[in-house]
Amino acid sequence: MYVHCQSRNSEIFFGITAGVARGCGWQEYAAYANLGAFYCIGMPTAVILAFVFHLNGWVCTFLTKSITTY
Repeated sequence: MYVHCQSRNSEIFFGITAGVARGCGWQEYAAYANLGAFYCIGMPTAVILAFVFHLNGWVCTFLTKSITTY
């Protein structure tokens, strides 16, 4: 339960910053940040954690969200 709560807290922060970026007219920068965070950092991190370190899905999800959000 603790892992899920921390995961939701990181999503709240990401949602707020994405809304601020859209409101300021920075949609292009927000799109590049999402692309870089999720596909260039998040996906390789999840693959390494899952297949190299043999961690389960919840741990990979929490760590990947934490890394890409902050």
